[in-house]
Amino acid sequence: WSTMASYFGRLIYNYNDRYLLTATIRRDGSSKFGPQNRWGWFPSASVAWRVSDEDFLKQSALISNLKLRAGWGMVGNQDIPNYAFGASLTTLNSAFGPAVRNSAYSNPNVQWESTSSYNVGLDFGMFGGRVDLSAEVYLKETDNLLLEVQLPQIFGDQVSGPQANVGSMTNKGIELTLNTINIDKKKFRWSTNLNFTLNRNEVTDIGGTSIFRNLYWYTGFQTATVTTTGYPVGQFYGYIMDGLFTSKQEILNHAVQIPDDVDPNINKIERTTGLWLGDIKWRDINGDGVINADDQTIIGDPNPDFIYGFNNTFRYGPLTLDVFIIGAVGGDILNYSRARNEQMLGIFDNQATTVKDRAQTRLLEGGADFNNIDHVELINPGTNMPRFDNGAENFNHYMSTRWIEDGSYMRIQNLK
Repeated sequence: WSTMASYFGRLIYNYNDRYLLTATIRRDGSSKFGPQNRWGWFPSASVAWRVSDEDFLKQSALISNLKLRAGWGMVGNQDIPNYAFGASLTTLNSAFGPAVRNSAYSNPNVQWESTSSYNVGLDFGMFGGRVDLSAEVYLKETDNLLLEVQLPQIFGDQVSGPQANVGSMTNKGIELTLNTINIDKKKFRWSTNLNFTLNRNEVTDIGGTSIFRNLYWYTGFQTATVTTTGYPVGQFYGYIMDGLFTSKQEILNHAVQIPDDVDPNINKIERTTGLWLGDIKWRDINGDGVINADDQTIIGDPNPDFIYGFNNTFRYGPLTLDVFIIGAVGGDILNYSRARNEQMLGIFDNQATTVKDRAQTRLLEGGADFNNIDHVELINPGTNMPRFDNGAENFNHYMSTRWIEDGSYMRIQNLK
């Protein structure tokens, strides 16, 4: 278990409901941190000016509300395991009887993660409240990111790395809210609420390294995301698919994906242990003529360009109809269902109906051997679905752009 204690103070100043000031100071302590770093200070302040209450706007028939506001504040994050500042041991049986070993390494210097937020906003109303607009621009800077340090492989997978403050990141964006009363009659009223959010995230420091996250495939764990300096958190990471091999010459001319047994400078052409018609061509990112882990790159961003919501309320007498629509534009998704159901790694795996369009071969006229690439051709060279390989060593199942899709959507969230 863990404990937390907080002290809190606030100052509020209001002059004639026109000039507003709020200042807050809080001090939080958490048992998750060591004795020297248990406490953190988190102040905040905000100011506002209600311009519409000034004499020069009070009598305006057009502007019913105008308020300018700005704020700054800090918040802390203690989201690490309990007692993570210290080392932990676990018991195990050995040839000499019960024993103990490390299960996690200590870091007594780990401390609060902090986020400083800056925002400037505008509240604007017209026509006696029939049109209300709220706009805000913000910047959030997070320092001392709490992350588990990745240990070298020599430590094995049975020991957890220490928790540490190893990086920083920023979030900046715009938030807009628009409320309108479009029609207001005795028996009928129609009002609209529209909200729009745009956010840009960037990792500005992560301790000079990159953080990779794996995802389980049928064939084992594969890297699925990377978090690295200069990019948003959790970018999709993998290979770029450049279509399928449709001829023997394409396989021979392509960067080496599976080296030939005799000449390792060319691809091996073999139906089960090499490349074949209908296998995927991977892009040679670094141009060294070999396809390997160095050709993995960022292949997608899960963060949308912007998100929005659109709500309409219709009232006619005692009847009310609400239609709430939400959506997002941009942002990629990893279609893990397809990754599991279109791999075609064996005859006993359930597969999606889309694999019926897989690359398939047939004998050429006069051909007699399905295992001789000079005797076969693709039936459907225009397909993007690789062949059924029954466990062949062609790596068609790699984490790649094959599984990345556009995440834009719009849906009716509520209709009542």
